[in-house]
Amino acid sequence: MEREWVLDRMRLYRLRCDHPAWTQRQLAEALERSLSWVKKWLRRFREAGQASLAIFKGRSRAPHHRVTVATVS
Repeated sequence: MEREWVLDRMRLYRLRCDHPAWTQRQLAEALERSLSWVKKWLRRFREAGQASLAIFKGRSRAPHHRVTVATVS
């Protein structure tokens, strides 16, 4: 499944390069994805700056910090 997601992100990147005048809604319709998905990935592409394969991979959903639980005696 992850492979298909990465391919969709690559398609979005390519469509954005090929059709810079298209709206986010047009990109979403062309890819059959939600508008929020397109917005999220266009923002991540912008934040990454330089294009590399790493920008097409999803971010980890794992917690960034351990949650410690205090024990009560």
